[in-house]
Amino acid sequence: MKNYLWGLGDLSLKIFLIVMILFLLLEFIKALGVLEDSLVRLNRFTRHLGLKKHSGMPLLAGLIFGIVFGASLIISSSREQQLDKRQVFLISLFLATCHGIVEDTGLFVVIGANFWWIVIPRLVLAVLLTWLIAIFYPETSAKQPGA
Repeated sequence: MKNYLWGLGDLSLKIFLIVMILFLLLEFIKALGVLEDSLVRLNRFTRHLGLKKHSGMPLLAGLIFGIVFGASLIISSSREQQLDKRQVFLISLFLATCHGIVEDTGLFVVIGANFWWIVIPRLVLAVLLTWLIAIFYPETSAKQPGA
């Protein structure tokens, strides 16, 4: 029982530290103004997946912190009318396949998983699915009623 409690406490501390480091890193990046530059660099890649500039922050948040944090930014951005239905769908598709890539991977590596077997298949699948769906889900030039 003692080993179980020790292991549980050790793992809980590692999880806490990983999450806190990620949030502190995000605040540090925001304060330095590096976040905007990162979003521009991300857009150089994501535009090939059919994603526009305003999709960068929800996508980045979902990739780093997970689906809940990313979803909250997707909802916020769509309410502010920065994202249309197509953008919301494509971001959601990408994040459903590949969310929390930094946080989840860090947590699984701590318990012994292989970094590459977690990251590469998820990224490849997310990119391929989003790219293919973007091809078959064309942009509409005029706003649809109710959109």
